[in-house]
Amino acid sequence: MNNDEKILEIKNLKVYFDTEEGTVKALENVNLFLKRSEILGVIGETGSGKSVTAYTITRLLPQPPGRILNGKVLFNGEDLLQKSEDEMLNIRGRQISMIFQEPMTALNPVFTVQEQMTDVISHHEKISKKQAIPKAIRALELVKIPDPELVMKKYPHELSGGMRQRVMIALALSCEPELLIADEPTTALDVTVQAQILALILEMRERLGLSVILITHNFGIVAEICDSVAVMYAGNIVEFSSIFNVFENPLHPYTDGLLKAIPPLDEDVENLNVIPGVVPNLISPPSGCRFHPRCYRKLDVCEKEIPELIELSPGHFVACHNPLGGGSK
Repeated sequence: MNNDEKILEIKNLKVYFDTEEGTVKALENVNLFLKRSEILGVIGETGSGKSVTAYTITRLLPQPPGRILNGKVLFNGEDLLQKSEDEMLNIRGRQISMIFQEPMTALNPVFTVQEQMTDVISHHEKISKKQAIPKAIRALELVKIPDPELVMKKYPHELSGGMRQRVMIALALSCEPELLIADEPTTALDVTVQAQILALILEMRERLGLSVILITHNFGIVAEICDSVAVMYAGNIVEFSSIFNVFENPLHPYTDGLLKAIPPLDEDVENLNVIPGVVPNLISPPSGCRFHPRCYRKLDVCEKEIPELIELSPGHFVACHNPLGGGSK
């Protein structure tokens, strides 16, 4: 299998939400791709559209209030947005799995781990729940849960946050999917458990050939385990490239601002760098480039024209009228 093959490609994805206050323009012409067996980090501030992108890929977006106005989500060359709900039921869990942000709410509190895991496995593998028990135990062993037979009998509230997250990962991997979407899988976990979860995702990639989309707002996590990164701002992909390119040569002023906001480890600083302003209200977003009210490099054109995501250098995409390093386009 060619490692450069794209397992997932999102083209011109546009998603709006209808609310009582008005229409939220959540995603505007989102374009990105994921190569087979690679880990893609999707990073940005809260409200930038990271989770909406994930829910649209898996077709878990509530419609209404959500509306997919345009775009394609190509998984192994097939558009998931054209699939029926019955087809998606067979794809979710079997080919594409998702780790949700908070395992305490994602796991059903009234069912044991065994009931929840065997339910998923028996559905996708077309076997009885009794036959699914050994597969569930193997999945728990895979994520290094000690004494999996005992854990199977427990309810979610009887497990620690780190253990619940491991159960979520085991549940997601139990049918050996091709694509794993992890929506901030280390939120609310202490740094030791966080490191274990990240190491586990890396190990699963090596062992199962898994492709991963990792949603986070932590550049440290992205630097540690990702191959490439897509930077989102106010519903747009503003920069997309390999980890090395983005860290060594950021082209978008927003990416540059995020990187400069990371405190240095080798010196004491009195004041951290911050990006002025706040993420705009997406009911009435700014005209032109949505970042221009906060941008230190804005030109007159930035207020009038929406910048397209273009390949400014090989494999390095940016949506900016005045990118760093290369002058204005």
